[in-house]
Amino acid sequence: MTELLLRMLTGINTFTNALGDMLQVRLREYRDGFPSAYCRRRSGFFALIIFKYTSNQKAIGRVRDDIKANLLAVKLFRDNFSVAFRSQARVMAAAVKLLVYSLVPMLVIILPVCLVLAQMGAWYQAPPCAAGGRAGHGTSKNEPSLRHPAAGYTRSPPRCPPADRAGSHLQQG
Repeated sequence: MTELLLRMLTGINTFTNALGDMLQVRLREYRDGFPSAYCRRRSGFFALIIFKYTSNQKAIGRVRDDIKANLLAVKLFRDNFSVAFRSQARVMAAAVKLLVYSLVPMLVIILPVCLVLAQMGAWYQAPPCAAGGRAGHGTSKNEPSLRHPAAGYTRSPPRCPPADRAGSHLQQG
């Protein structure tokens, strides 16, 4: 079972890597912030489309109408405590219904979002060290360091010297 799951994840990873490489080719010549913003906008647009077609839009519309009607009742019957309280309780119940109606689309959206986040992490996180390069611990002015208060020593995250970096996917070469 574990081997089957591992093969499935490897296949999905290979497919998303190829798809990500194909989509990122067009964005290589742009400045640093543009490709990630472009990916975020596209991902958000596709998530909205997926949400639209996987959710029960009629039921969501009815619930939103109920919320509007109950908020209007709260505004109109401010002086009558029992009516206002019941209307507020109905608004809360309708909010829970909206949450329930959004669970199915969220379960559908979660897999593509995870794949897109993994691809963006592979593209925009720190590049790996070159083969045979030296990766060590060290501190510089721009790197965060962790100071252990009891021991009095400083520990910094592993880093790769700039000369040993293999290069980013974003660099042309």
